[in-house]
Amino acid sequence: MEVEAHDVDRVPRDRPCVLLANHQSHADVVALFLALPVLPVFLAKRELQAVPLFGRIMETGGHVFIDRAKHDRAIETIDDAARRLRPGNPLLVFPEGTRGARLEVQRFKKGGFHLARKAGVPIVPVGIRGSRAVWPREAAAAVPGRVVIHVGEPIPPEVVTSSPLDTLMDDVRERISELSALPIAER
Repeated sequence: MEVEAHDVDRVPRDRPCVLLANHQSHADVVALFLALPVLPVFLAKRELQAVPLFGRIMETGGHVFIDRAKHDRAIETIDDAARRLRPGNPLLVFPEGTRGARLEVQRFKKGGFHLARKAGVPIVPVGIRGSRAVWPREAAAAVPGRVVIHVGEPIPPEVVTSSPLDTLMDDVRERISELSALPIAER
């Protein structure tokens, strides 16, 4: 897999941030690790912790697992992740919550936004292009191809914390749609 990255210097190294990216394929994770100038910590669904080898690698890397089925526990996880944010070690969230079934930017979950607000950190939108072709949704492995990463302008913490949540979510979704060259899903 070849990875082409644009504007990765927009990811702050001197302060914590939350990266929000579209999610079309398993290749997204690999491409982001290869493209970004810093190693992100991922906010991942708890079910991934049970995947042999992958779950263990994620645990060892300090990635955060969230139990989406238990609201109270999910809130605790978000609070804990907000406290653990460090400069040069951004938290990366796929706000769609899962790989999209279609080539669209799906509706967003609120967790990554709550986390950024609680921590008072910028949100950096990220668009991923081409990952579905490199690792199709139902395929067992990747095939040769190119994934392109576009990093958007950071949204300052004061905008993150003061904007109405729905407005902020819509703005980030539009930015990711532009960066990924994918339309916004209508439902």
